[in-house]
Amino acid sequence: MAKSKTKAYKRAYSKKRYAKMVKRMGKKGRLGAGGRFAAITARAKKYGATNPAAVAASIGIKKYGKQKMLGMARKARMKKSAHPGRGFIAIKVK
Repeated sequence: MAKSKTKAYKRAYSKKRYAKMVKRMGKKGRLGAGGRFAAITARAKKYGATNPAAVAASIGIKKYGKQKMLGMARKARMKKSAHPGRGFIAIKVK
């Protein structure tokens, strides 16, 4: 008979799995979160690219394909429009 898994056991197991996943991924971040894109953009800017976002986009298109990159960009735009204060500095005018 199998041992029943309690909530505490499941919680501890999921934390352990999450910790392993974070360790395995290192500094890359989750795909689609924007961290990888930002890192590539910063590195391209550091090396003197005139349009670092285009460099990051071209690398992403080569790696993931046109459709997947379009999907990730669409999600990022929707996320940004849902939280307008995150993407830019809002200035209040009286």
